[in-house]
Amino acid sequence: MTRGSYQNYLAIVVVLVGTLIGGSFVVHAHLEELLPCSLVRIDGIPWAQMTKKEKDCSALRASQEHEQELEAGKQAEKDSLNWPEYRDDKLGIAIRHPETSDGDSIVFFHAGNILLVRTTKSSLYARRAELPTENDANILTKAKQIAASSSDSTGYDGTWEIRVFDANSEADLQKIVDDKFGPNRCIIGAKQLSSQAGVYNVLLTDKFPPTSEDDEPSGSCWINWVFHLKYSPTLHRAAMWDIGQDARFGYKGCSNVICSADFPMSNSFRFI
Repeated sequence: MTRGSYQNYLAIVVVLVGTLIGGSFVVHAHLEELLPCSLVRIDGIPWAQMTKKEKDCSALRASQEHEQELEAGKQAEKDSLNWPEYRDDKLGIAIRHPETSDGDSIVFFHAGNILLVRTTKSSLYARRAELPTENDANILTKAKQIAASSSDSTGYDGTWEIRVFDANSEADLQKIVDDKFGPNRCIIGAKQLSSQAGVYNVLLTDKFPPTSEDDEPSGSCWINWVFHLKYSPTLHRAAMWDIGQDARFGYKGCSNVICSADFPMSNSFRFI
């Protein structure tokens, strides 16, 4: 039975049942409109080929799924209070984490002034002894080489690289940003208090803003992934890492960044 005939058949059944129980229906141009979204099949149908009803139901389901993910994210934040905490006394940082992500243990290993966070299945973790012990640029280059030679495509892309710096001023923060993004892209913007007293989330802004409001993505500091820069003026420390566009650490079956362990882990980060 084709999609159209299936949905028309169900619509006719709905009309007949409604008539039998004395209900009244407004018959639309297409009987499909009478169907509840729970009975409308949309999986595998390209958007351009969907009917208006199918598009409406698709939007409704996406909204419902988003709300469920938001609720799961709130629960993950609550759960994080009871997660174990990893402490790296050499780098002077700590972070809470679930014991596993999608069934694999989360592991921490550092090279130079970089703390790498991954799961035990990562090829980068398996070959961590090959990483240099100093010079962050060399460490990152070697990490990419290991990933390129591995069949595990998540070995590098799925790794957090938390880099820790001495930072005594905003000029030091600006140098950190310039070294990562280039000297003509981003400048230090607002600083927002983090969950740790005296530590700030540093926001970036365009060095060269867009020429018009409609052209916002063309600003020099347009970044289409989640980026963190933490700064403690009293401890003279800064830490920087990327989450990326997608979740790195799934939690309770959720692999969307909204409800994964990524944000609760980042929010738990602290200097020690």
